[in-house]
Amino acid sequence: MHTLSYIITNLSPLVVSSKYGDMNMVTTEKHIPGRAVQGILARQFIRAEEISRDNAYQNDIFYRWFLSGAMEMSPAYIVSRDENDEESVHYPIPFSIQNIKNERRIIDLLHVDDDFDEQTEGLNGFCRLDETTIYLETVGTTLNFHHARDREKGTSKKGVIFNYESISPKQKFQGTISGSKEDLDRLLAICGKKWTAHLGRSRNAQYGKIDFEITETKPQPVSVETDMEKEISLTLLSDTIILNENGFSTTDMESFEKYLRRAKVKTAFSKQGQVESFESMWKLNRPSETCFLAGSCFRLDVSGCETGDLAELQNHGIGERIGEGFGRCVLGLQTEEHLSDRTVKPDLHKPQWPMPHKAKDIITELVKASIKKAVELEAMEVAQSFRRLPSRSLCGKLEAMVKGRDERGFVEMVKALRKPAENQLRNSGNKKESLYDFLISKKVSVKDVFSRPTNDGLAEICREANLDPGGDKVFEKELYQLYFCAFFLTMRKALKTQGDNSHDV
Repeated sequence: MHTLSYIITNLSPLVVSSKYGDMNMVTTEKHIPGRAVQGILARQFIRAEEISRDNAYQNDIFYRWFLSGAMEMSPAYIVSRDENDEESVHYPIPFSIQNIKNERRIIDLLHVDDDFDEQTEGLNGFCRLDETTIYLETVGTTLNFHHARDREKGTSKKGVIFNYESISPKQKFQGTISGSKEDLDRLLAICGKKWTAHLGRSRNAQYGKIDFEITETKPQPVSVETDMEKEISLTLLSDTIILNENGFSTTDMESFEKYLRRAKVKTAFSKQGQVESFESMWKLNRPSETCFLAGSCFRLDVSGCETGDLAELQNHGIGERIGEGFGRCVLGLQTEEHLSDRTVKPDLHKPQWPMPHKAKDIITELVKASIKKAVELEAMEVAQSFRRLPSRSLCGKLEAMVKGRDERGFVEMVKALRKPAENQLRNSGNKKESLYDFLISKKVSVKDVFSRPTNDGLAEICREANLDPGGDKVFEKELYQLYFCAFFLTMRKALKTQGDNSHDV
């Protein structure tokens, strides 16, 4: 296998749409997904070869490179310059690398002893690891305001504004294209080394103009050297999709180990997410997939593996849809328990004057969007912990019941369910309680969101900006409804994929 490195420089604000936000807020990913890179190259190929976009799949080379997975595009991550003015790529921070709470001391929990009992909190952004040193980096973003447009009249809707969060211009993102030497040589010959393209949302407006540059003149052979120690770290650099024995995406460890070439997971720090994408040719959303999020990391027992097995994992990735950038990983990246933060921090001073009302409104909307995201993720994770789920029709009924109601109203409706429905809820449960007891007792509040270590940053922003989203009772009611809508939707999706054998109510 050979690779070519590429760099994307956004010449204008860039919106790589994420699945989170509300009707008045569009948020952006902080990296360039591999499937977006695949689209850039596919469009350049179509222009260079002068073939029809609608019939491009009939071209043998196009089909092999972009549809069959013979060519693999990694995601592109933020590039920054270090103290020696050298450029380096920063990858998602592994979830096991955390900060000791109330201290600026960074530790990798993947390597701590069993008696470690200090409180820690997660880190946000991207990092570069160099043995005992960590360099942190964030992606610069901007918030832009737009008037909503009346499509029929062709004019702006009076008083209706929506916001775009975008990646600020003039930032660099780097990734790799992998394939055979022959394919990569031909890619260079057809597409060239550098061109201007458009990426993301609102490409016909002020967003999405980029420079795409392949930085090497010829493909570079891949050489992976892995020390054959008994244990080694595995870090996911991109979202990773694996399938269980029934062909459904999952984050089950037993299914994950089947992809690891005889390696065994000893310790795991992973998070679950959902992959959603839009197929431009079909003009439809692709089915969502459950995935391990980038930054998930594992300590592996590789005593039963051959060197070639480990090299194959790092060369080709893990799981499904590798050609679109999923499943990128690195072995042996995390080696030390204690890390020294050498990040160069800008000298910032808090303004002495009060925050403008408009700025406060913007921050409030961003904080609320982040809280909603956290609530939805928790609901999806908790829903997957329950076994012997109630029927899809009962889940749908419960989802309809929670809409428009606060906690008290929903609990009263649950208590008033008929005996067959109640029995289904009592028969379903996780390790702690039955689903019936969970629905009766579950609280959803801003305070609960802020109490989690991963959301300390949100709480700090609210303290600095003197915000109190928890004092908004209408917002808290919305969070309760949002939580259980996501909760029951996750259950209904699970029942649909697994087969619903329960009796309808």
